[in-house]
Amino acid sequence: MRLEEYWEKRDFEKTREPKGNEKTGRGNIYVIQKHQATHLHYDLRLEMDGVLKSWAVPKTPPPESGVKRLAVQVEDHPVDYADFEGAIPEGQYGAGTVEIWDKGQYVLKNRKENKLVFEIKGHKLKGVYCLVRFKGKKNWLFFKTKKIHGNPREHINILLSKEQPAFFKLKKSLRNPREQLAVLAFYLKKPSSKHLQISLSEALHYRNN
Repeated sequence: MRLEEYWEKRDFEKTREPKGNEKTGRGNIYVIQKHQATHLHYDLRLEMDGVLKSWAVPKTPPPESGVKRLAVQVEDHPVDYADFEGAIPEGQYGAGTVEIWDKGQYVLKNRKENKLVFEIKGHKLKGVYCLVRFKGKKNWLFFKTKKIHGNPREHINILLSKEQPAFFKLKKSLRNPREQLAVLAFYLKKPSSKHLQISLSEALHYRNN
């Protein structure tokens, strides 16, 4: 079961954390809990597959695009944990204080083995975010995406004034203007400009779709 690791790490006669069980049905809870343990960090949790998929984020989660945070995947938590606040006793796993930093719902946009794209509807965080696995099984990057403003074709025409043979070779195989713009951003090595409102990480995201 997905919660076995969670249960094994805790003595529920000593900690007030919920033991919980896997839920049936589909939910869309989003929560970030500020956890003052040995080191302060933020626990990002998304309700999926009857549990809360969880990542420990060592630094403050980014409210704006352009900032990437390491997010280390940890054991699944029960859905009931989304409401937990309080103290975890000394000697218990994760000893320290837990408080809800942000909470709301999310809408899943894309789910793959190494990438999650989802819209957060919280109080502090709002917008489309990505989790991208980048090293090993547990290390992910957590960041807010940027939007392409205006007509993507216009941006492409502007940027094509800079001849990029590699882009022309790929252009015919790309499915839509946004993909063309993203890949062009990658080849231009320009995370952003007055003509191009897109990050390099997003270019790679679109390129790999």
